[in-house]
Amino acid sequence: MELVNPAAYNVGRALGRLERVRTVYVVAPLCLLSWGVTLGFALHAKHNGWLYYNGGDGTYYWTMPWAIAHHLLPATTISYGLLVFLWPLALIFGSIALPALPVIVIVQVAILGPIAVLCMYAIGTRIGGRLFGIFTGFAWAVAPFAAYHFFYQRVHSDFESIALPSILGLNNLADYPSMVLTIVIAWLVLRALDERRWNDVVIAGTLCGFLIAVKPSNGFFVPAPVFAFLVARCWRETGGFLLAMVPGLITLTIWKQAGLGTIPLFGSEVIHAAAGASIGGTVHESLTRYIPFSWHDFNQNLAEIREYGWSLRLAEYLPIAGFVGALRRGLPQAVLLGFWCVDYLVFKGGTSLASVYDWSWFRYTMPGFPPYVLLTCCIVFLIPGLGRRWHPRVTKPTRLRLTGWLVATVAILVVYPFLVVVTHGGPADNRVALNSANNLGVIAGDLHVTVAQTPKGPSLRWRQPNTNGTKVGFVILRADGQGCRTVARECSLDMTTIRLVHSLSFPVWQTGPGYYRVALVAGPRITPEDGDMLLLSPAIRVR
Repeated sequence: MELVNPAAYNVGRALGRLERVRTVYVVAPLCLLSWGVTLGFALHAKHNGWLYYNGGDGTYYWTMPWAIAHHLLPATTISYGLLVFLWPLALIFGSIALPALPVIVIVQVAILGPIAVLCMYAIGTRIGGRLFGIFTGFAWAVAPFAAYHFFYQRVHSDFESIALPSILGLNNLADYPSMVLTIVIAWLVLRALDERRWNDVVIAGTLCGFLIAVKPSNGFFVPAPVFAFLVARCWRETGGFLLAMVPGLITLTIWKQAGLGTIPLFGSEVIHAAAGASIGGTVHESLTRYIPFSWHDFNQNLAEIREYGWSLRLAEYLPIAGFVGALRRGLPQAVLLGFWCVDYLVFKGGTSLASVYDWSWFRYTMPGFPPYVLLTCCIVFLIPGLGRRWHPRVTKPTRLRLTGWLVATVAILVVYPFLVVVTHGGPADNRVALNSANNLGVIAGDLHVTVAQTPKGPSLRWRQPNTNGTKVGFVILRADGQGCRTVARECSLDMTTIRLVHSLSFPVWQTGPGYYRVALVAGPRITPEDGDMLLLSPAIRVR
Protein backbone atom coordinates (compact mmCIF):
# COMPACT_ATOMS: atom_id res chain seq x y z
CA MET A 1 0.00 0.00 0.00
CA GLU A 2 1.42 3.34 -1.08
CA LEU A 3 1.72 5.93 1.66
CA VAL A 4 0.61 9.49 0.81
CA ASN A 5 2.21 12.47 2.50
CA PRO A 6 -0.69 14.37 4.13
CA ALA A 7 1.01 17.74 3.70
CA ALA A 8 1.66 17.16 0.00
CA TYR A 9 -1.89 15.88 -0.44
CA ASN A 10 -3.36 18.99 1.19
CA VAL A 11 -1.13 21.31 -0.84
CA GLY A 12 -2.19 19.53 -4.03
CA ARG A 13 -5.86 19.89 -3.14
CA ALA A 14 -5.41 23.59 -2.35
CA LEU A 15 -3.63 24.21 -5.65
CA GLY A 16 -6.33 22.31 -7.50
CA ARG A 17 -9.03 24.47 -5.94
CA LEU A 18 -7.03 27.62 -6.70
CA GLU A 19 -6.75 26.58 -10.32
CA ARG A 20 -10.53 26.34 -10.59
CA VAL A 21 -11.25 29.76 -9.06
CA ARG A 22 -12.80 32.32 -11.41
CA THR A 23 -10.31 34.73 -12.97
CA VAL A 24 -11.85 37.83 -11.41
CA TYR A 25 -11.41 36.39 -7.91
CA VAL A 26 -7.76 35.82 -8.64
CA VAL A 27 -6.87 39.05 -10.43
CA ALA A 28 -8.75 41.36 -8.05
CA PRO A 29 -6.57 40.50 -5.00
CA LEU A 30 -3.45 40.84 -7.17
CA CYS A 31 -4.58 44.33 -8.24
CA LEU A 32 -5.26 45.27 -4.62
CA LEU A 33 -1.80 44.02 -3.69
CA SER A 34 -0.25 46.09 -6.48
CA TRP A 35 -2.14 49.18 -5.36
CA GLY A 36 -1.01 48.59 -1.79
CA VAL A 37 2.65 48.41 -2.81
CA THR A 38 2.26 51.55 -4.94
CA LEU A 39 0.51 53.45 -2.15
CA GLY A 40 3.16 52.47 0.37
CA PHE A 41 6.00 53.77 -1.77
CA ALA A 42 3.99 56.83 -2.86
CA LEU A 43 3.53 57.92 0.74
CA HIS A 44 7.15 57.26 1.69
CA ALA A 45 8.94 58.69 -1.37
CA LYS A 46 9.92 62.35 -1.39
CA HIS A 47 7.17 64.34 -3.07
CA ASN A 48 5.63 67.76 -3.12
CA GLY A 49 1.89 67.33 -3.16
CA TRP A 50 1.22 65.16 -6.23
CA LEU A 51 4.56 66.10 -7.79
CA TYR A 52 7.20 63.36 -7.82
CA TYR A 53 10.62 63.28 -9.42
CA ASN A 54 10.53 63.35 -13.23
CA GLY A 55 13.98 64.58 -14.20
CA GLY A 56 12.58 67.74 -15.81
CA ASP A 57 11.07 65.81 -18.72
CA GLY A 58 7.62 66.20 -17.19
CA THR A 59 7.62 69.83 -18.35
CA TYR A 60 7.55 68.63 -21.97
CA TYR A 61 4.60 66.31 -21.37
CA TRP A 62 2.46 69.24 -20.25
CA THR A 63 3.76 72.19 -22.29
CA MET A 64 3.42 70.27 -25.56
CA PRO A 65 -0.24 69.29 -24.92
CA TRP A 66 -0.94 72.87 -23.87
CA ALA A 67 0.53 74.09 -27.15
CA ILE A 68 -1.56 71.59 -29.14
CA ALA A 69 -4.67 72.71 -27.26
CA HIS A 70 -3.93 76.28 -28.37
CA HIS A 71 -3.21 75.24 -31.96
CA LEU A 72 0.54 75.74 -31.64
CA LEU A 73 3.42 73.42 -32.47
CA PRO A 74 6.83 73.74 -30.75
CA ALA A 75 9.81 71.66 -31.84
CA THR A 76 8.62 68.04 -31.79
CA THR A 77 11.50 66.66 -29.75
CA ILE A 78 9.11 64.22 -28.05
CA SER A 79 6.59 62.08 -29.85
CA TYR A 80 2.85 62.55 -30.14
CA GLY A 81 1.55 59.33 -28.54
CA LEU A 82 0.61 60.70 -25.13
CA LEU A 83 0.20 64.32 -26.20
CA VAL A 84 -2.88 63.70 -28.33
CA PHE A 85 -4.68 62.37 -25.24
CA LEU A 86 -3.37 64.98 -22.79
CA TRP A 87 -4.31 68.15 -24.65
CA PRO A 88 -7.97 68.10 -23.45
CA LEU A 89 -6.64 68.12 -19.87
CA ALA A 90 -4.41 71.08 -20.71
CA LEU A 91 -7.44 72.88 -22.09
CA ILE A 92 -9.32 72.24 -18.83
CA PHE A 93 -6.62 72.78 -16.19
CA GLY A 94 -4.58 75.56 -17.79
CA SER A 95 -0.93 76.36 -18.32
CA ILE A 96 0.64 74.38 -15.44
CA ALA A 97 0.35 70.65 -14.83
CA LEU A 98 0.03 70.73 -11.04
CA PRO A 99 -3.82 70.81 -10.90
CA ALA A 100 -4.01 67.97 -13.46
CA LEU A 101 -1.47 65.66 -11.81
CA PRO A 102 -4.04 63.88 -9.58
CA VAL A 103 -6.07 62.94 -12.66
CA ILE A 104 -3.01 61.71 -14.58
CA VAL A 105 -1.56 59.71 -11.68
CA ILE A 106 -4.91 58.15 -10.70
CA VAL A 107 -5.59 57.10 -14.30
CA GLN A 108 -2.18 55.47 -14.57
CA VAL A 109 -2.30 53.71 -11.20
CA ALA A 110 -6.00 52.79 -11.18
CA ILE A 111 -6.40 51.80 -14.85
CA LEU A 112 -3.02 51.05 -16.43
CA GLY A 113 -1.76 49.31 -13.29
CA PRO A 114 -4.51 46.65 -13.22
CA ILE A 115 -4.16 46.19 -16.99
CA ALA A 116 -0.48 45.37 -16.44
CA VAL A 117 -1.31 42.90 -13.64
CA LEU A 118 -4.05 41.22 -15.69
CA CYS A 119 -1.84 40.87 -18.77
CA MET A 120 1.08 39.53 -16.72
CA TYR A 121 -1.32 36.94 -15.32
CA ALA A 122 -2.57 36.17 -18.85
CA ILE A 123 0.99 35.85 -20.22
CA GLY A 124 1.91 33.46 -17.41
CA THR A 125 -1.24 31.45 -18.09
CA ARG A 126 -0.33 31.17 -21.77
CA ILE A 127 3.15 29.95 -20.91
CA GLY A 128 2.53 27.56 -18.03
CA GLY A 129 -1.12 27.36 -17.04
CA ARG A 130 -3.31 29.15 -14.49
CA LEU A 131 -1.18 28.43 -11.44
CA PHE A 132 1.87 29.83 -13.18
CA GLY A 133 -0.22 32.83 -14.26
CA ILE A 134 -1.15 33.52 -10.64
CA PHE A 135 2.52 33.18 -9.73
CA THR A 136 3.62 35.71 -12.39
CA GLY A 137 0.85 38.15 -11.43
CA PHE A 138 1.89 37.97 -7.79
CA ALA A 139 5.56 38.36 -8.70
CA TRP A 140 4.78 41.47 -10.76
CA ALA A 141 2.75 43.03 -7.93
CA VAL A 142 5.56 42.64 -5.37
CA ALA A 143 8.47 43.26 -7.79
CA PRO A 144 9.00 46.91 -6.69
CA PHE A 145 9.22 45.76 -3.07
CA ALA A 146 11.73 43.03 -3.99
CA ALA A 147 13.82 45.48 -6.05
CA TYR A 148 13.82 47.94 -3.15
CA HIS A 149 15.36 45.34 -0.84
CA PHE A 150 17.85 44.23 -3.48
CA PHE A 151 19.74 47.49 -2.99
CA TYR A 152 21.74 48.47 0.06
CA GLN A 153 19.99 50.54 2.70
CA ARG A 154 22.21 53.55 2.05
CA VAL A 155 20.60 54.05 -1.38
CA HIS A 156 17.01 53.16 -0.44
CA SER A 157 15.96 56.81 -0.18
CA ASP A 158 17.28 57.72 -3.64
CA PHE A 159 15.86 54.56 -5.22
CA GLU A 160 12.33 55.08 -3.92
CA SER A 161 12.35 58.85 -4.58
CA ILE A 162 14.06 58.94 -8.00
CA ALA A 163 13.61 55.55 -9.70
CA LEU A 164 10.34 54.18 -8.30
CA PRO A 165 8.00 57.11 -9.18
CA SER A 166 8.44 56.35 -12.88
CA ILE A 167 8.20 52.58 -12.38
CA LEU A 168 4.96 52.94 -10.39
CA GLY A 169 3.34 55.53 -12.69
CA LEU A 170 3.46 58.41 -10.21
CA ASN A 171 4.59 61.06 -12.69
CA ASN A 172 3.58 62.43 -16.07
CA LEU A 173 6.08 60.69 -18.36
CA ALA A 174 5.88 58.25 -21.27
CA ASP A 175 7.87 55.51 -19.52
CA TYR A 176 5.05 53.89 -17.55
CA PRO A 177 2.54 53.79 -20.43
CA SER A 178 5.31 52.37 -22.63
CA MET A 179 5.95 49.55 -20.17
CA VAL A 180 2.24 48.69 -19.92
CA LEU A 181 1.88 48.71 -23.73
CA THR A 182 4.73 46.22 -24.13
CA ILE A 183 2.99 43.87 -21.69
CA VAL A 184 -0.30 44.09 -23.60
CA ILE A 185 1.41 43.51 -26.97
CA ALA A 186 3.32 40.50 -25.63
CA TRP A 187 0.05 38.96 -24.40
CA LEU A 188 -1.61 39.52 -27.79
CA VAL A 189 1.36 37.95 -29.57
CA LEU A 190 1.24 34.85 -27.37
CA ARG A 191 -2.50 34.57 -27.91
CA ALA A 192 -2.00 34.94 -31.66
CA LEU A 193 0.57 32.11 -31.56
CA ASP A 194 -1.82 29.92 -29.55
CA GLU A 195 -5.11 30.57 -31.29
CA ARG A 196 -3.97 31.88 -34.70
CA ARG A 197 -6.38 34.82 -34.69
CA TRP A 198 -5.62 37.48 -37.27
CA ASN A 199 -7.42 40.06 -35.16
CA ASP A 200 -4.82 39.59 -32.44
CA VAL A 201 -2.02 40.01 -34.97
CA VAL A 202 -3.44 43.26 -36.35
CA ILE A 203 -4.27 44.73 -32.95
CA ALA A 204 -0.79 43.81 -31.66
CA GLY A 205 0.85 45.46 -34.67
CA THR A 206 -1.30 48.57 -34.29
CA LEU A 207 -0.42 48.79 -30.60
CA CYS A 208 3.26 48.35 -31.45
CA GLY A 209 3.09 51.24 -33.92
CA PHE A 210 1.46 53.36 -31.23
CA LEU A 211 4.12 52.21 -28.74
CA ILE A 212 6.77 53.77 -30.98
CA ALA A 213 4.58 56.87 -31.28
CA VAL A 214 4.56 57.15 -27.47
CA LYS A 215 8.35 56.97 -27.41
CA PRO A 216 10.39 56.27 -30.58
CA SER A 217 13.10 54.50 -28.58
CA ASN A 218 10.55 51.72 -28.03
CA GLY A 219 11.59 50.47 -31.44
CA PHE A 220 13.89 48.26 -29.36
CA PHE A 221 10.83 46.14 -28.60
CA VAL A 222 9.95 45.29 -32.23
CA PRO A 223 12.43 42.40 -32.74
CA ALA A 224 10.86 40.45 -29.84
CA PRO A 225 7.40 39.80 -31.38
CA VAL A 226 8.81 39.58 -34.90
CA PHE A 227 11.26 36.81 -34.05
CA ALA A 228 8.62 35.03 -31.96
CA PHE A 229 6.40 34.84 -35.06
CA LEU A 230 9.33 33.78 -37.22
CA VAL A 231 10.50 30.89 -35.02
CA ALA A 232 6.88 29.68 -34.88
CA ARG A 233 6.92 29.74 -38.70
CA CYS A 234 4.03 32.17 -38.83
CA TRP A 235 5.29 33.91 -41.97
CA ARG A 236 2.05 35.69 -42.86
CA GLU A 237 1.47 36.79 -39.28
CA THR A 238 4.94 38.35 -39.27
CA GLY A 239 4.14 40.40 -42.34
CA GLY A 240 0.72 41.35 -41.00
CA PHE A 241 2.20 42.48 -37.69
CA LEU A 242 4.77 44.71 -39.42
CA LEU A 243 2.20 46.06 -41.85
CA ALA A 244 -0.15 47.03 -39.02
CA MET A 245 2.64 49.21 -37.57
CA VAL A 246 2.91 51.34 -40.72
CA PRO A 247 0.03 53.83 -40.09
CA GLY A 248 1.49 54.83 -36.73
CA LEU A 249 4.95 55.27 -38.24
CA ILE A 250 3.51 57.43 -41.05
CA THR A 251 1.86 59.72 -38.48
CA LEU A 252 5.13 59.86 -36.52
CA THR A 253 6.99 60.87 -39.69
CA ILE A 254 4.51 63.68 -40.37
CA TRP A 255 4.81 64.83 -36.75
CA LYS A 256 8.62 64.98 -36.80
CA GLN A 257 8.73 66.61 -40.22
CA ALA A 258 6.26 69.31 -39.14
CA GLY A 259 8.00 70.22 -35.90
CA LEU A 260 11.66 69.64 -36.78
CA GLY A 261 11.71 70.07 -40.55
CA THR A 262 13.38 66.69 -40.89
CA ILE A 263 13.08 63.03 -39.95
CA PRO A 264 15.58 62.45 -37.11
CA LEU A 265 16.37 58.85 -38.10
CA PHE A 266 17.75 59.96 -41.46
CA GLY A 267 18.80 63.49 -40.63
CA SER A 268 18.51 66.67 -42.64
CA GLU A 269 21.64 65.80 -44.60
CA VAL A 270 19.93 62.75 -46.08
CA ILE A 271 16.68 64.50 -46.84
CA HIS A 272 18.28 67.52 -48.45
CA ALA A 273 21.25 65.60 -49.90
CA ALA A 274 23.80 68.00 -48.45
CA ALA A 275 26.99 68.27 -50.42
CA GLY A 276 30.06 66.56 -49.07
CA ALA A 277 28.27 63.96 -46.93
CA SER A 278 27.36 60.51 -48.12
CA ILE A 279 23.84 59.26 -47.50
CA GLY A 280 25.09 55.91 -46.25
CA GLY A 281 27.45 57.55 -43.78
CA THR A 282 24.77 59.88 -42.46
CA VAL A 283 22.29 57.04 -42.02
CA HIS A 284 24.97 55.11 -40.15
CA GLU A 285 25.59 58.10 -37.85
CA SER A 286 21.84 58.46 -37.21
CA LEU A 287 21.45 54.76 -36.45
CA THR A 288 24.42 55.00 -34.11
CA ARG A 289 22.71 57.89 -32.36
CA TYR A 290 19.46 55.93 -31.94
CA ILE A 291 21.20 52.66 -31.02
CA PRO A 292 24.24 54.02 -29.15
CA PHE A 293 25.19 50.73 -27.48
CA SER A 294 28.60 50.76 -25.86
CA TRP A 295 30.14 47.71 -24.30
CA HIS A 296 32.07 49.98 -21.94
CA ASP A 297 28.92 51.75 -20.75
CA PHE A 298 27.13 48.42 -20.33
CA ASN A 299 29.90 47.05 -18.12
CA GLN A 300 30.05 50.33 -16.24
CA ASN A 301 26.36 50.04 -15.39
CA LEU A 302 26.88 46.45 -14.25
CA ALA A 303 29.67 47.65 -11.97
CA GLU A 304 27.37 50.34 -10.56
CA ILE A 305 24.65 47.75 -9.89
CA ARG A 306 27.27 45.65 -8.10
CA GLU A 307 28.14 48.68 -5.96
CA TYR A 308 24.51 49.51 -5.09
CA GLY A 309 23.06 45.98 -4.84
CA TRP A 310 24.04 43.00 -2.75
CA SER A 311 24.38 40.39 -5.54
CA LEU A 312 25.04 41.21 -9.19
CA ARG A 313 25.58 37.53 -9.96
CA LEU A 314 22.08 36.68 -8.74
CA ALA A 315 20.61 39.50 -10.84
CA GLU A 316 22.41 38.11 -13.90
CA TYR A 317 21.59 34.47 -13.15
CA LEU A 318 17.81 34.86 -12.80
CA PRO A 319 16.94 35.80 -16.42
CA ILE A 320 19.50 33.40 -17.90
CA ALA A 321 18.21 30.43 -15.92
CA GLY A 322 14.66 31.54 -16.60
CA PHE A 323 15.34 31.65 -20.34
CA VAL A 324 16.44 28.02 -20.21
CA GLY A 325 13.26 27.19 -18.31
CA ALA A 326 11.16 29.08 -20.89
CA LEU A 327 12.90 27.12 -23.66
CA ARG A 328 11.65 23.92 -22.08
CA ARG A 329 8.10 25.22 -22.43
CA GLY A 330 8.40 26.49 -25.99
CA LEU A 331 10.81 28.22 -28.35
CA PRO A 332 8.49 31.11 -29.42
CA GLN A 333 7.78 32.05 -25.80
CA ALA A 334 11.46 31.95 -24.89
CA VAL A 335 12.42 34.03 -27.93
CA LEU A 336 9.75 36.64 -27.14
CA LEU A 337 10.81 37.00 -23.51
CA GLY A 338 14.53 36.78 -24.28
CA PHE A 339 14.61 39.44 -27.01
CA TRP A 340 12.24 41.65 -25.04
CA CYS A 341 14.53 41.54 -22.01
CA VAL A 342 17.85 41.85 -23.84
CA ASP A 343 16.74 44.65 -26.17
CA TYR A 344 15.99 46.93 -23.23
CA LEU A 345 18.21 45.81 -20.36
CA VAL A 346 21.30 45.27 -22.50
CA PHE A 347 21.14 47.36 -25.67
CA LYS A 348 19.14 50.32 -24.35
CA GLY A 349 20.71 50.06 -20.92
CA GLY A 350 24.21 50.01 -22.40
CA THR A 351 24.24 53.64 -23.51
CA SER A 352 26.10 56.67 -22.21
CA LEU A 353 22.75 58.31 -21.32
CA ALA A 354 21.76 55.54 -18.90
CA SER A 355 23.52 55.49 -15.55
CA VAL A 356 22.75 53.57 -12.38
CA TYR A 357 24.48 56.24 -10.29
CA ASP A 358 21.87 58.89 -11.16
CA TRP A 359 19.10 56.23 -11.50
CA SER A 360 18.39 57.19 -15.12
CA TRP A 361 19.17 53.58 -16.13
CA PHE A 362 15.84 52.50 -14.65
CA ARG A 363 13.87 54.97 -16.76
CA TYR A 364 15.61 53.94 -19.96
CA THR A 365 15.14 50.21 -19.35
CA MET A 366 11.68 50.20 -17.73
CA PRO A 367 9.89 48.24 -20.50
CA GLY A 368 12.46 45.48 -19.95
CA PHE A 369 11.37 44.84 -16.36
CA PRO A 370 8.25 42.73 -17.20
CA PRO A 371 10.23 40.11 -19.19
CA TYR A 372 12.83 40.07 -16.42
CA VAL A 373 10.12 39.17 -13.91
CA LEU A 374 8.59 36.61 -16.27
CA LEU A 375 11.95 34.96 -16.96
CA THR A 376 12.67 34.84 -13.25
CA CYS A 377 9.37 33.04 -12.71
CA CYS A 378 10.21 30.61 -15.55
CA ILE A 379 12.98 29.13 -13.41
CA VAL A 380 10.35 26.76 -12.01
CA PHE A 381 10.28 24.99 -15.40
CA LEU A 382 13.78 23.70 -14.73
CA ILE A 383 12.14 21.26 -12.30
CA PRO A 384 11.80 17.86 -14.00
CA GLY A 385 8.26 17.22 -15.20
CA LEU A 386 7.27 20.87 -15.57
CA GLY A 387 8.93 21.50 -18.91
CA ARG A 388 6.28 20.15 -21.26
CA ARG A 389 6.60 21.40 -24.83
CA TRP A 390 4.25 24.01 -26.23
CA HIS A 391 1.99 23.33 -29.18
CA PRO A 392 -0.46 25.81 -30.71
CA ARG A 393 -4.04 25.16 -29.73
CA VAL A 394 -5.29 25.97 -33.23
CA THR A 395 -3.46 24.92 -36.39
CA LYS A 396 -5.57 26.79 -38.95
CA PRO A 397 -5.57 30.62 -38.77
CA THR A 398 -8.83 32.46 -38.15
CA ARG A 399 -9.68 35.08 -40.76
CA LEU A 400 -9.65 38.79 -39.93
CA ARG A 401 -13.04 39.98 -38.68
CA LEU A 402 -14.36 43.51 -38.23
CA THR A 403 -14.97 43.31 -34.49
CA GLY A 404 -15.62 46.12 -32.04
CA TRP A 405 -12.16 45.78 -30.47
CA LEU A 406 -10.46 46.05 -33.85
CA VAL A 407 -12.49 49.09 -34.91
CA ALA A 408 -11.94 50.82 -31.56
CA THR A 409 -8.18 50.16 -31.64
CA VAL A 410 -7.78 51.56 -35.15
CA ALA A 411 -10.05 54.55 -34.46
CA ILE A 412 -8.42 55.53 -31.14
CA LEU A 413 -4.77 54.76 -31.87
CA VAL A 414 -4.53 55.43 -35.61
CA VAL A 415 -7.28 57.66 -36.99
CA TYR A 416 -7.65 60.06 -34.05
CA PRO A 417 -3.87 60.76 -33.60
CA PHE A 418 -3.50 61.22 -37.36
CA LEU A 419 -6.26 63.84 -37.42
CA VAL A 420 -4.72 65.70 -34.47
CA VAL A 421 -1.25 65.68 -36.04
CA VAL A 422 -2.28 66.83 -39.52
CA THR A 423 -4.36 69.69 -38.06
CA HIS A 424 -1.47 71.13 -36.06
CA GLY A 425 -1.00 74.88 -35.74
CA GLY A 426 1.83 77.31 -36.35
CA PRO A 427 5.13 77.83 -34.50
CA ALA A 428 5.06 78.53 -30.77
CA ASP A 429 7.98 80.97 -30.85
CA ASN A 430 6.84 83.30 -28.06
CA ARG A 431 4.43 80.98 -26.27
CA VAL A 432 6.79 78.32 -24.88
CA ALA A 433 10.30 78.73 -23.51
CA LEU A 434 13.27 76.41 -23.10
CA ASN A 435 15.68 77.30 -20.29
CA SER A 436 19.26 76.23 -19.66
CA ALA A 437 18.09 73.30 -17.50
CA ASN A 438 16.18 71.88 -20.50
CA ASN A 439 12.76 72.65 -19.01
CA LEU A 440 10.06 73.52 -21.52
CA GLY A 441 7.59 75.92 -19.89
CA VAL A 442 4.54 77.84 -21.02
CA ILE A 443 4.82 81.61 -21.53
CA ALA A 444 1.51 83.04 -20.31
CA GLY A 445 0.13 85.88 -18.24
CA ASP A 446 -1.31 83.65 -15.52
CA LEU A 447 1.05 85.18 -12.95
CA HIS A 448 -0.30 88.71 -13.67
CA VAL A 449 3.08 90.36 -13.10
CA THR A 450 2.92 94.12 -12.54
CA VAL A 451 5.33 96.87 -11.48
CA ALA A 452 4.38 98.71 -8.30
CA GLN A 453 6.06 101.90 -7.09
CA THR A 454 7.29 101.89 -3.50
CA PRO A 455 9.04 104.63 -1.51
CA LYS A 456 12.38 102.98 -2.28
CA GLY A 457 11.69 102.28 -5.95
CA PRO A 458 9.87 99.88 -8.29
CA SER A 459 8.91 96.39 -7.17
CA LEU A 460 7.52 93.40 -9.05
CA ARG A 461 4.29 91.89 -7.82
CA TRP A 462 2.38 88.85 -9.07
CA ARG A 463 -0.33 86.36 -8.18
CA GLN A 464 0.04 82.65 -7.50
CA PRO A 465 -2.11 80.44 -9.77
CA ASN A 466 -3.82 77.28 -8.57
CA THR A 467 -1.10 74.76 -7.67
CA ASN A 468 -3.32 72.14 -6.02
CA GLY A 469 -1.47 72.35 -2.71
CA THR A 470 1.98 71.94 -4.25
CA LYS A 471 4.63 74.22 -2.78
CA VAL A 472 6.15 76.37 -5.51
CA GLY A 473 8.86 78.97 -5.83
CA PHE A 474 9.39 81.92 -8.13
CA VAL A 475 12.64 82.66 -9.95
CA ILE A 476 13.33 86.29 -10.89
CA LEU A 477 15.05 86.64 -14.28
CA ARG A 478 16.59 89.75 -15.81
CA ALA A 479 18.07 90.80 -19.16
CA ASP A 480 18.80 94.00 -21.04
CA GLY A 481 16.44 92.90 -23.82
CA GLN A 482 13.46 90.56 -24.05
CA GLY A 483 15.75 87.67 -23.15
CA CYS A 484 14.14 85.40 -25.69
CA ARG A 485 15.83 84.02 -28.82
CA THR A 486 13.72 82.01 -31.26
CA VAL A 487 15.47 78.68 -31.77
CA ALA A 488 13.73 75.63 -33.26
CA ARG A 489 10.25 77.20 -33.04
CA GLU A 490 10.70 77.96 -29.33
CA CYS A 491 11.90 80.78 -27.13
CA SER A 492 15.40 79.96 -25.96
CA LEU A 493 15.62 81.78 -22.65
CA ASP A 494 18.74 83.95 -22.31
CA MET A 495 18.35 85.78 -19.02
CA THR A 496 20.29 86.07 -15.79
CA THR A 497 18.82 84.38 -12.72
CA ILE A 498 18.56 86.90 -9.89
CA ARG A 499 16.99 84.96 -7.02
CA LEU A 500 14.56 82.25 -5.99
CA VAL A 501 11.82 83.65 -3.78
CA HIS A 502 8.70 82.23 -2.13
CA SER A 503 6.88 85.55 -1.75
CA LEU A 504 4.69 87.29 -4.31
CA SER A 505 6.84 90.39 -4.73
CA PHE A 506 10.45 91.33 -5.40
CA PRO A 507 12.15 94.76 -5.06
CA VAL A 508 13.75 95.30 -8.46
CA TRP A 509 15.13 98.69 -7.42
CA GLN A 510 18.00 96.69 -5.92
CA THR A 511 18.97 95.13 -9.27
CA GLY A 512 18.43 98.07 -11.61
CA PRO A 513 16.41 98.71 -14.80
CA GLY A 514 15.90 96.17 -17.54
CA TYR A 515 13.46 93.49 -18.71
CA TYR A 516 12.22 91.09 -16.04
CA ARG A 517 10.36 87.78 -16.09
CA VAL A 518 9.02 85.65 -13.25
CA ALA A 519 9.23 81.86 -13.58
CA LEU A 520 7.13 79.50 -11.46
CA VAL A 521 9.22 76.50 -10.45
CA ALA A 522 8.33 73.34 -8.57
CA GLY A 523 9.93 70.02 -7.73
CA PRO A 524 9.90 67.28 -5.08
CA ARG A 525 11.95 69.77 -3.07
CA ILE A 526 11.83 73.50 -3.84
CA THR A 527 15.48 74.45 -4.25
CA PRO A 528 17.29 76.15 -7.13
CA GLU A 529 18.78 72.78 -8.05
CA ASP A 530 15.65 70.66 -8.45
CA GLY A 531 12.86 73.16 -9.20
CA ASP A 532 11.63 72.76 -12.79
CA MET A 533 10.31 75.77 -14.69
CA LEU A 534 6.59 75.19 -15.26
CA LEU A 535 5.38 78.69 -16.18
CA LEU A 536 7.10 81.86 -17.41
CA SER A 537 5.64 85.34 -17.47
CA PRO A 538 5.96 87.69 -20.46
CA ALA A 539 8.82 90.18 -20.25
CA ILE A 540 8.01 93.36 -18.39
CA ARG A 541 10.21 96.45 -18.63
CA VAL A 542 11.31 98.27 -15.50
CA ARG A 543 12.71 101.76 -16.05
